[in-house]
Amino acid sequence: MVLAEHGDLYVNNGNGREGRATEVVFDSEAGQAFFRSWHDMIEEGLAINVGLNPTQADALLAMGTGRATMSLSSSGALRSVVDVLERGEMDVDPAVAAVPGVTGGTGLPGVFGRSLWIFKGRPEAEQEAAWKFIKWLLEPEQQAEWFAGSGYLPVRLSAYDLPAAQSVMAEYPGFRVAADLFLEAPTTQASLGPLLGPIRDVREIVITAIEETVVGSKDPIEAVQDAAAEANDIIESYNRRVGE
Repeated sequence: MVLAEHGDLYVNNGNGREGRATEVVFDSEAGQAFFRSWHDMIEEGLAINVGLNPTQADALLAMGTGRATMSLSSSGALRSVVDVLERGEMDVDPAVAAVPGVTGGTGLPGVFGRSLWIFKGRPEAEQEAAWKFIKWLLEPEQQAEWFAGSGYLPVRLSAYDLPAAQSVMAEYPGFRVAADLFLEAPTTQASLGPLLGPIRDVREIVITAIEETVVGSKDPIEAVQDAAAEANDIIESYNRRVGE
């Protein structure tokens, strides 16, 4: 996300969009600056460590309890935040803004999320049912409801014009922030994100490296360089198994 905002790529070959990625490039100057800044913020008391935070809840709770004044999170957490506030569980009035980037960035936040897959090895009836469900889910009406009920951006632009989307953006302007950023952002290889087969494995390596940086068990530059080397081994193994 921070690399995309800086306009930098995650893997080579155009972020995997000009050809299959063969190595990561997140250990670039921007990547090293990101790791260093995270380390320095912890060291200087400007940030707190809430752990791996896989659900994003711990970081958001730190804001609600006054331990932190800002959290980096996904737009997909917005509805959960709104629900907590509506129940009166937290006496805060949070604002929503774009994720800050490394100094000198030229890009905008990238779009990331989950994928839907249909496996060809399943019975034909299951594949057909899955395809029907996906087509239904991608209709503007369902996408508008999904956006209003989560904060995840719809994949259909026409969904923004429907009542569910218009209503939530009017009541909670924070829902509009990520949408406006996405609609205004140029489509670049950086903003599209990496196209990479073993992305989950590589992401886990990066998460571990960030954790090592935050807890101080490894120098930030060493952490990102070691992560890049480990990720490249994973990519090489994947490409060898998959073949041309």
